[in-house]
Amino acid sequence: MTTITLRLPRPHAAQRAILDSPARYKVIDCGRRFGKTELFCNVLLNGHSPGRPGALAGMPVAYVSLTYKNVKELWGRLLDTLPDELVAYKNESDQYLELAGGGSVECWTFERFTSARGRAYAGICLDEAAQTRSLMDAWQEVFIAMLMDYEGWAMVGSTPQGFNFFYDLFLRGKDSAFPDWDSWLFTSYDNPWIKPYEIDQVKAMLPDIVFRREYMAEFAVSEGLVYSSFSVEQNVTADAEYNPALDVYWAVDDGYSHGQGVGTAGHHPRVVLFAQQHPDGSMTIFDEYYRSLQPSDLTLSECLERPYNFPQLALVDSSAAELRGRLSSAGIPNGPASHKVSEGIKVVRRFILNGAGVRQLFIHPRCVNTIREVQSYRYNPALTGADAGEPKPYKMDDHCPDCLRYLLWNFR
Repeated sequence: MTTITLRLPRPHAAQRAILDSPARYKVIDCGRRFGKTELFCNVLLNGHSPGRPGALAGMPVAYVSLTYKNVKELWGRLLDTLPDELVAYKNESDQYLELAGGGSVECWTFERFTSARGRAYAGICLDEAAQTRSLMDAWQEVFIAMLMDYEGWAMVGSTPQGFNFFYDLFLRGKDSAFPDWDSWLFTSYDNPWIKPYEIDQVKAMLPDIVFRREYMAEFAVSEGLVYSSFSVEQNVTADAEYNPALDVYWAVDDGYSHGQGVGTAGHHPRVVLFAQQHPDGSMTIFDEYYRSLQPSDLTLSECLERPYNFPQLALVDSSAAELRGRLSSAGIPNGPASHKVSEGIKVVRRFILNGAGVRQLFIHPRCVNTIREVQSYRYNPALTGADAGEPKPYKMDDHCPDCLRYLLWNFR
């Protein structure tokens, strides 16, 4: 019997933590030079966790990235890793490999993903996922179906690019409601093979915003953030779960229009945040309703159908007279927001992180729109308020932040 020795790069500690996780779907938010390409190469060949094999075990797997250049880099790494005796067939133009044991690796760009419909894979690696606008369509319409035959796995990795669908997938890995998912945030410093002073030199040459996004893997990097002290690690927690022993409060921002969809100026959904106050004065947001093109009576019935205590009070957009009337008819006490936006923002800030370093606002990971909007809520430098020099936020992605103002102003 012929023995073939295959030497793969030894995973560093952060990569090993990812490989050791039993999750079926893994999401990696990482800085540049973390070692993502080496990790993908290892995973495609060996599998991405115990019991979820790769091409060396005879399984068909695929790699998908943003551009042909990205794909070419991974393709070259595979060819450098595999001895000729293991390669049964190789197609350079299609970037397709068949191995002697029956497994295969096929490489695609996101631009060509529709051509892959109908294929079945035991595993898929999606690289630079945050950079493609088609990620949500690709995931929902193609990749999920590709994995069904083999009950396959997926590894999704990227540097962040704001609060897009990659961010939504990242949050699934932090949510106990998705037990098949796991996610990590690793910076460039987490690669022990890169000297820290090399990264420090890059930091000295780049704008802070760019460095924090590209090397520290921060989602919330933008000038003019209203809630810059908000932290996913410290303000978002699965412990912010519904407690049937506590009263429930609603915070409501009225809206209807869909515009061009979530994150656009014309998108004005109706939002209801479900909240509870705890004995120590902290507030938890344990669920959210976030819908456009919904009549108010349907919103009300859908919110009341959720398995929570009847609301003690609803704090509502002051212009939502019709909705407030429906709330009153349903027996829900309600009141309008009656404070300046700038003053309400100060109250929300104190709950997020007060002057003593204490956080009193906690959001459950299922509230993905609330988390996204709080982190993307920014001041518009072209606008000021009635008071001299008072900045005003953009009127976009402000629906959940407005709800927080209505709610927390009442508990200030």
